[in-house]
Amino acid sequence: MHHAHLYTGPDPAVLYSAALAEAAQQLMPTQKSPENHPDCHILDNGGAEIKIDQVRAWRQLAQRKPNEAERYVFILCAAQNMNLSAQNALLALLEEPPSPCVFYLLCDNGEMLLPTVRSRCQVRRFSGRPQGFPAEAEAWAETWVQRAGAGDELGLLTHALSAEKLGREQLRAYFEALLAAYFTPLTGAYNLFMIERVREARLALDGNVGGGHLLAALVSFAFAP
Repeated sequence: MHHAHLYTGPDPAVLYSAALAEAAQQLMPTQKSPENHPDCHILDNGGAEIKIDQVRAWRQLAQRKPNEAERYVFILCAAQNMNLSAQNALLALLEEPPSPCVFYLLCDNGEMLLPTVRSRCQVRRFSGRPQGFPAEAEAWAETWVQRAGAGDELGLLTHALSAEKLGREQLRAYFEALLAAYFTPLTGAYNLFMIERVREARLALDGNVGGGHLLAALVSFAFAP
């Protein structure tokens, strides 16, 4: 398991929601949300510069054992606002955390971080809400989410396969619309799971995998336990 993650993308809300969804998994079992959990620490400077003392405060926290969970979770919003001293301090913490920790760095431009910081992280890129897909693709995606939410597996399979004969470029637009539907809103681990599966299907379109196989696989993921 990677203990440091770098989430990049243009929409801070998407990055933050993704980090919260992952943090909830790291802190289980608990009935508390990450924002209310004593072992989850979130640093959001509201766009202001992030300084070394704030990173050092995390190190001091990590000197102690977690209160309830097996590990600490640290979420750093707008990580691109760290000054050089703060980045170096964070690098030392990423390399040798004093206790079990998982870090989520949220950043609109990963190139603004030191290469040594980036190299310690598993990077995931989020595109935000895709724009510019056709109206029929948006309607198809909305129906998909409704039928999945209603637990209508047969209805969803029928609906999914209605797009089976689309050309690859058209189907790619449908997958983009489905990503948008799951990004609005991104409320938990299920949405994040489906976003990753749709992304994989979209990438597979560039290979030799048939659209029907990809659509059927997405339906099975939609009802995975």
